[in-house]
Amino acid sequence: MRALAIPQGQAAIGDWEVTTGDVATTVARVPLKAGQILDFVVDCKSGPGWDSFTWSPQVAGIDGTNGTWNAADGFSGPKAASPVSAPGSANAQALLMTNEFVFVD
Repeated sequence: MRALAIPQGQAAIGDWEVTTGDVATTVARVPLKAGQILDFVVDCKSGPGWDSFTWSPQVAGIDGTNGTWNAADGFSGPKAASPVSAPGSANAQALLMTNEFVFVD
């Protein structure tokens, strides 16, 4: 696997190759302008075999003044919402699951 960190409009600031195990993906300070995109790219380098990985980059502001961002939190998908059911929906579902619905006039 190969992992890259690429600021928009610039060359890669980090390029790491991993065959097995863990590799530190640390980058020194990188000046970014407001709205500038920082891409984290992963590719399988030589082929699709044996290409599983877990990588959760973290970005922190200078001296922590601008907060932090963690890919595991930012790209975890939507939070599961509790289902909201309308009154009587359980009865309607039960009716639809039976053959009694066929005989309603």
